[in-house]
Amino acid sequence: DYGQALIQIGTGMNVEQQKAFIKGIKETGKAIEKNVAAAMRLKEITQQLNDEEREFSKVRAKTRQDIQKARLDALDESKTAEERLAALQKANDLELKTTEDALEMQKRRIEVQKEVMVLSENMAEDLDELAALEVGLIDMQTQSFQTRKRLATEMETLTNEIAANKKVLDKEEEDAN
Repeated sequence: DYGQALIQIGTGMNVEQQKAFIKGIKETGKAIEKNVAAAMRLKEITQQLNDEEREFSKVRAKTRQDIQKARLDALDESKTAEERLAALQKANDLELKTTEDALEMQKRRIEVQKEVMVLSENMAEDLDELAALEVGLIDMQTQSFQTRKRLATEMETLTNEIAANKKVLDKEEEDAN
């Protein structure tokens, strides 16, 4: 009783207030522990994503090289129209795959940024970073649409060339008979 009386005199808190104060400290400690654990998990996720992005940038550069090679093959007049069309199809498939991977990575980056914002209470710079990431995603999608449209047009042109050549061959064969 003497100890509690001293605490009450020193703090101005009665027994119930002291218990509530101690409970508040314990809850604060748990909240801090939870936030630290979340921050550590977020740091690990961010580091993993950074590592994946570094590796992906190498893969993406190689894929861009393969796409350009396939597009050059498609322009090679010494190849048949079918070979050129196959090269364009390969370029299109590579473009679709690499874009899908890039978009997925950008979406993951956005999710990580949202988690950062939860821990940092949505500071203005975090909102700016989120907006920049979302704009980047939209720009990537737009660029992909443009590239796919260009490749589709090139494939359609070659398909029409193949059909025209077939029609000429059929006509020549018909005239020969």
